[in-house]
Order: sequence, then C-alpha cells, then structure tokens
Amino acid sequence: LVMALSDAYACGEAMEFPTGSTSSDGKDILAVATGAATPWVPDALCVADKIRSEKDWRWNYHHHVIKHMEVCAESPEGCLTVARAGLARIYSTFKLHGQRLDHALADGGGGGGAGRAFVAGHVDGAGSRPADLTLPIDRTTTLRGKAAIFSQLRKWAQEGVIEPDVVSAVEGLTPAELELQSSEWVFVVMGAGAAMGPLLTLLSLGARVIAIDLP
Repeated sequence: LVMALSDAYACGEAMEFPTGSTSSDGKDILAVATGAATPWVPDALCVADKIRSEKDWRWNYHHHVIKHMEVCAESPEGCLTVARAGLARIYSTFKLHGQRLDHALADGGGGGGAGRAFVAGHVDGAGSRPADLTLPIDRTTTLRGKAAIFSQLRKWAQEGVIEPDVVSAVEGLTPAELELQSSEWVFVVMGAGAAMGPLLTLLSLGARVIAIDLP
C-alpha cells in the first residue's frame, strides 16, 4: 500500500480507494493476499475467509494480521506469493485520476512501483547525541530523563496503551546498550520515511542505519 500511495502522490494526483472505506479495502487486500498462499498453506483460504467476514475490523483487525503473518511464515514461496498478490490487488483496484492505478502509472505517472530501481547513498552524521533520554509525547511536549519517561511508561501500561513488557524492556536498558555510536549493531529500517518509524530516534542515538524507502 505504501508503494502504491508513493507512486500515486508522485504524480501529483489524488488516489481513489475502491469502495471509499479504508477498512473495507484493507480487509479485501489482506484477504486476497492471504488466500494466495493456499497452494503452500492449506489453512490460508480459511484465514482469508475469516478476514472477509470480520464485522468489527476496527477492534479485531490485529487478530487477523497475526494469522496473516503466521501464514506468511509457513513457506518462503507462499510469503513471496502473498506479497505479490497484495500489491497486485492494490494496483488493479485503486484508481488514479479515474484510471486503474497500474494503467495510470504505466501511462506516465511516476514509472510505477514494480520496475523502479533503488539508488544508494551514504551520509555521515555530524550531530551530537542528546545528554538525556527523551520521549516525545506530542508536537509540543517532550519528556526528558529516565524518571519522567519511566513514570509515563508505567502510566501507559496501567491504562493499557502499551504492554507491561515494554516498560520492563526500557527500564532494563543500560548506558552501554544506548551507546549505539560505537556499537557493532547495524539497523535496517524499511519504510524509513514513515512518521512513526524509528529512524530519527536511531540516528539521534548515533546508530548506523540502512534506511530503505521509496522516493
């Protein structure tokens, strides 16, 4: 979906969802993609049918996403087929300026997603690491220091916003584990430009990052 959206916006045009409902269209794409693994995973069709029949997608979608991932994990061939089927469903059902997305992009709208080549580059950061741990809450508020952050995390855990093990994991971090500048770890971030992704946080901690995204 990100690939399709990126190509659509590159054309400077608005994209039309098949039904106008992001929930319905999301269910359809996930169901079609999941069902495509049936030759390798016999239960895939059953999982796809349950996705289609879900009446309360807003609150129950995560159960189906987990089942979808379990199907993908059963077979490398099945997983690749699922990915291709999902993208094919997007390109054949979404519309760009009244045309099917795949046709519109092939006619001169950004080159399409399937044949686009990646371009690699290298950037050496020159910034300095923050002195304290920080946790952005919203556009205007950022908590600083372990005490304030841990207090907020515990509050979120009590309210059910995050799982308790998130609090335990963050509280258990040592200074050495946060020293990513000299670490041997290399982080691969797919969809690096996503607003809620970890790219900026990793870079601010001095991590080495392989960032992958579409233009």
